[in-house]
Amino acid sequence: VRDICFVAGTCLLASLSSDSSVKLFDHHIGEQVWECLDPDGALLSLGAVCYREDAAQECEANDPSSLNPKLICIIGGGDDGSIFKWLGAPRSMIKTIRRHQQGAVRKLLFISNITILALTERAGKSVIVSVDIDTLGVSNFYRHDIGIADFSVSHDNTLLVIGDDAQVSCLVCMKTQSVLHKIKHEHTVKVVAVSSVTMLCATGMQAKRAGAGSCDMYGITLYCGPIQVWDIKTGLHVALLRGHDTAAINSLSFARNGKFLVSVSHDWQGPKVWDCNTWECLLVMTQHSQPAVTAQISPDFDDTVVSADSMGTIKVWKIESCTGRRHAGTVRHLTSCSHDGRFFISAGADSSVRLFERDSDWTLKQVLSMTGQGESASGHTSGHTSGHTSGHT
Repeated sequence: VRDICFVAGTCLLASLSSDSSVKLFDHHIGEQVWECLDPDGALLSLGAVCYREDAAQECEANDPSSLNPKLICIIGGGDDGSIFKWLGAPRSMIKTIRRHQQGAVRKLLFISNITILALTERAGKSVIVSVDIDTLGVSNFYRHDIGIADFSVSHDNTLLVIGDDAQVSCLVCMKTQSVLHKIKHEHTVKVVAVSSVTMLCATGMQAKRAGAGSCDMYGITLYCGPIQVWDIKTGLHVALLRGHDTAAINSLSFARNGKFLVSVSHDWQGPKVWDCNTWECLLVMTQHSQPAVTAQISPDFDDTVVSADSMGTIKVWKIESCTGRRHAGTVRHLTSCSHDGRFFISAGADSSVRLFERDSDWTLKQVLSMTGQGESASGHTSGHTSGHTSGHT
């Protein structure tokens, strides 16, 4: 899987794979609703959006699935600079291609229902261009004198952060395109993310490992992926997150409410969820059988994370339900409470009791939690995560 993205205001998720397929899923139920096998070129990036400005108003309260599927537009960026567009109902979407004389389109981010930003190259320099999804016409949005490794836009579309090849992160005002801060890093910048709620920016890097573990048995240099968090207002360092010790960072994503940061490294540990108040790692998503390549937090549901790995598997996670299974103290008692072994009860030193239901694949789902006044206990960490799994072949 090369890229994944949520369709804001809906329960839909778009994905792009190296098998030349583009797919659309309903991430609430885990079902595929559309697929297109694209033989016209190698796609590198993906974006998806509700086509009309009033699309969100057509959704009933607390029911994003009521959105008219004819309003969905999917944009793909090719390795030859082409822009691909699919528009219409999921089962009969019409494709349009616009060939451009520019380098590979490496990233796509929607900033409105009709405009998307694309990272490409012209004359050896990185350029962020604005693409009108009606005409697929391209105009310059921001030109950087040095090659751009990655860029990200805040959820309210006010801030743009750029990580360049000179180990520098630049914070840019979207309205005036003026540079607000420049942060020099010690290591190569791979990915960036920004949150206008907490006024924080995160930079994922690639650093050479130090000490005895700096090379493998063949003498090949090994890398790790530290994450530097800095304050948007002052440009000062806030935190240095270490946990991806065997590979560089591939992806970073802030929750819209600013509470969580999700990071992905091309290692075997899985995506990590960080608490943006304490900067502790709350959760490691270990259920991928292959290294994860990317992960995103939903723009509509702050506790919903989608991750994809190198074997085409896509998983949807609920942060709150995963972290909520952990007792704050020692688990004092765990027992089966049904003759078929379907239900379990756990009790711990945090004065809570939790009831879990076991699925056929031994995934535990919490169905009840009670807190008492005495020294009882709370939830229980099963090591499993409930969620839907879909994928490319």
